Amino acid sequence: MKEREKKSRQSRTESKVMSTKFTVLSLLLITLVIAGCQRPAGEGTFRDSIHKNPPYAVETRQISAGKSVEQRDINYTVHGSGGEVTLIIAGIHGNEKAGIAIANKLDSVLAERPYKALGRTIVILPVANPDGYAKNSRFNARNIDINRNFATFNRIDNNNNGHRGLSEPESIALAKIIYDYNPSKIISLHSSLACIDYDGPAEAIAKRISSQCSLPVAKLGSRPGSLGTYAGFEKAVPMITVEFTPDDETLGTDRLWEKYEKAIFAGIYYEYIQIETQKEKDATDSTDDTGLWESDIRSDDGVGQYH
Repeated sequence: MKEREKKSRQSRTESKVMSTKFTVLSLLLITLVIAGCQRPAGEGTFRDSIHKNPPYAVETRQISAGKSVEQRDINYTVHGSGGEVTLIIAGIHGNEKAGIAIANKLDSVLAERPYKALGRTIVILPVANPDGYAKNSRFNARNIDINRNFATFNRIDNNNNGHRGLSEPESIALAKIIYDYNPSKIISLHSSLACIDYDGPAEAIAKRISSQCSLPVAKLGSRPGSLGTYAGFEKAVPMITVEFTPDDETLGTDRLWEKYEKAIFAGIYYEYIQIETQKEKDATDSTDDTGLWESDIRSDDGVGQYH
């Protein structure tokens, strides 16, 4: 009898031990499951992780193109390294702040989300005229309009345009960037004619950009000594000039980006097809030269002085 009671007590003790072990293991398992479902403080989603630590390399580098008349740096950023090169230029007129704000915002967005430059090269020059920007002036420190200082067939030498093409370090820096990167297209940001202008074989790109914002396409004509004439007309690089509205100059960066983000990326992601260049060349070759110059090349009278 005593032996039977002893075995019974032993069996009950072993059962309690097993039950306790099971309870402990169950609690431990539940704790691990709960912990596994929670993210550590400060850790984002998987998509956030991909954005911060992408499984691909998108190179970003900051480069100096030279110095201004007053020895300010003319800096630009290169995002990516793909064959399709888009050059974004702002601040060629230092008092046109909307374009500068958008260029800087684009620069920061690409730095935070490098995947947006995957497979392409995006070159951003946010302030092409740093002396003018510092003084809130259209002109550089020598009172030269950089956008009339390029060496083009139609340039006009005078005190405002410079007495020869590329007389200013700022225009030289721009010409060097274009030479070094041979862009597939150029998007220049200006104010305040409220339209999308273009030079060279860029009508389709201009229309694509216009479709993503409220700015209409308007052909203003290539100005004497302008970047549009230099790059778009003479070098046949698709050249798009985004002219923001007067009201845009009063808006903050976030509101500007909200209005124009889609338009800017529509221009960047437009894949330029070489056949368009040939079509435009064929059309140009079949056009009377005199008629072409009269319709496309205009003086700085009237609206042209602001472009």
